Amino acid sequence: MTDQTAVRTVLFDLGFTLTYFDGDFEKTTSESYVVLGNALNRQGCHLNVVKFADRFQDLIVQYYHDRDKDLVERPVEDLIHRVLKRAGQDHLPPEKIRLAMDEMYAVTEERWKLEADAHSTLQDLISRGYRLGMVTNAADAVDVAKIVDNHRLRIYFDAIIISADYGIRKPDPRIFEIALQRMAADRTSTVMVGDNLGADILGAHRAGLRGIWITRRSEDPRSALLRNSIIPDAEVAALADLPELLQSWEAGDGQKPH
Repeated sequence: MTDQTAVRTVLFDLGFTLTYFDGDFEKTTSESYVVLGNALNRQGCHLNVVKFADRFQDLIVQYYHDRDKDLVERPVEDLIHRVLKRAGQDHLPPEKIRLAMDEMYAVTEERWKLEADAHSTLQDLISRGYRLGMVTNAADAVDVAKIVDNHRLRIYFDAIIISADYGIRKPDPRIFEIALQRMAADRTSTVMVGDNLGADILGAHRAGLRGIWITRRSEDPRSALLRNSIIPDAEVAALADLPELLQSWEAGDGQKPH
């Protein structure tokens, strides 16, 4: 590379970067809210499950809207308590709420599939001497941990930073700072790889990191609008393209300033 420090640390997003969702995400999550309602009833509530699921979905939609603006990751348990309180059923202890949540998330967890080139790419990068970390936005850390472990990903990463554990979301630069501190990494030698321009690339740039946009799952229509204002340092179509890209940077070719 000519004018920047060589990359030594690579941070990855999880969803739609290392994994993809197999199916209709909105339909499946709606189904999972019904599963949640039934699970809460088995734990001791007396809910109209259809009404519960509709109310919970309304709160989730509002939650997604709010967190996109303030970048605050709030516990999903709080939303459940709000619906239960409105129904006069807010009496379950935390451990029973957790059991019901686990049933809800199990519906979507089985749909998160590993990209075919994930393991080989991560192994390749480690063999070349790169240190790897993960920075992912998610409403529930337990859910993410299960997805990570279902696909045997944990062994590759020196640190896994989940927004739900810290109450802040990408593109807030503080979550990248946490990753840098946990890994004792230098921002000038760290790059973020992710599918979301607004979260991964903008967040990386705000934290002083380089950002590589992986495009094969980037179907968010907002990307077209962001493309003119958020310029990644590089783009790859697949994970398997990363080692060659980083090697070209080492050789001083193909570097894009941000």
